[in-house]
Amino acid sequence: MASCSRASAIRNTLPPRVSSTSTVDFSDESGSDDSEFEVTSSDFTSSEDSGDDQPGTSSGAGRVSTTYGGDLLPPMQKQIEFSPRRQPGVYLGDGVAMALRSGTKKFLTALNFFLLFFSAEVVAMICENTNKYAWTRILEKPTHSRPDGSWKEVTPSELLKFIGLVIYMAIVKVPRLKLYWNIGSLYSGLLARRIMPRKRFIALLALLQIADLDDPNQQSKGKLRYMWWLLEHINQVSAQLFQPNRDLSVDEHMVKSKGKVWNSSIPKR
Repeated sequence: MASCSRASAIRNTLPPRVSSTSTVDFSDESGSDDSEFEVTSSDFTSSEDSGDDQPGTSSGAGRVSTTYGGDLLPPMQKQIEFSPRRQPGVYLGDGVAMALRSGTKKFLTALNFFLLFFSAEVVAMICENTNKYAWTRILEKPTHSRPDGSWKEVTPSELLKFIGLVIYMAIVKVPRLKLYWNIGSLYSGLLARRIMPRKRFIALLALLQIADLDDPNQQSKGKLRYMWWLLEHINQVSAQLFQPNRDLSVDEHMVKSKGKVWNSSIPKR
């Protein structure tokens, strides 16, 4: 009973609520006749009301004129309807899908997905172009040749080891390249010594050639001629394996812009 009487006493001291249907008068009681800041409907007119068009502008653009000047609004842009040919998602292809269903092939490691882009044909093409370029360089300057002056041709399995080492070095960083093959206690746990000799890795790093520069079709690609066909191949495979959804995020460095940003985290971009 005491708590009920206390609650009713507090409720009586609260101000009355204002209902949603009640109106509040904010009119000026002073009754001032000043109209300096009053805005009338004649101050803002559209092109449909006035009937005059601004010269040199398209009829599709809306024009809003005021007593202080005119503003030209851009025309309404037509929105592109999102209608993909396939349902958004991943498409591994008929051969890969059948192998997955039968259990003969399982995509459990990053290498399985890597080989979707770097197929046996792609790796063989890079090996062929590298060996061709290496023989021409060895005859001119036998820096990376064998003791007899010949070139040890790279094989597909060796090229995959080389690419794996490049990816590994991008993740595990050391101050200098030769430290990956250091036998000291500090660097003894690195994997490079167990995969490929340092001299062979440096030779492949210097003589790796993705495209055949003697091909006239590659010469017309400008600075991208060194890897143009590989870029096209990756784009085609990406389009086959994945159907994007409507909302995509584009990297800032891929879009050309003349705008200036004064606060930049990477000033050299």
